[in-house]
Amino acid sequence: RYYETPLELAKSHHRLGCLFQQLEQYSKSKEQFSSSLSIFEKKVYPSMFHADMGEAWNSLAGLVVVNESKLELAMKYLKEAEPHFRYHEQRKNRENTYNTKMPHPELRKCLENEVKLLSATNRHEEANLIRREIEEIACW
Repeated sequence: RYYETPLELAKSHHRLGCLFQQLEQYSKSKEQFSSSLSIFEKKVYPSMFHADMGEAWNSLAGLVVVNESKLELAMKYLKEAEPHFRYHEQRKNRENTYNTKMPHPELRKCLENEVKLLSATNRHEEANLIRREIEEIACW
């Protein structure tokens, strides 16, 4: 099939990555998630934060935990995902100041995944700080 837009193509790569992950074909899954992320970053949202990119980073994080047991790499990917949920649909800028829109609902899941990884690596103090933030999000 020919895709009309880069957005459709990127989302299709992401869906294929999910499918390959369910089939336990992890190298193909990683390839698809990486392709999705690349298209999102270069063609769809080059100067914006967007939940689609957060989901792609989150998927890569889950994949490296399940397949490769690389917890530190997974944490790096979650930290890449986090601003895309926190500043969803806001422009990136040099001053790193952002609007005060509400974050995307997936921010909570991303932070919960960070807590799991921090707890698994005995970084309980850091995990508790993020838990407090999750509690604050629940109050919004």
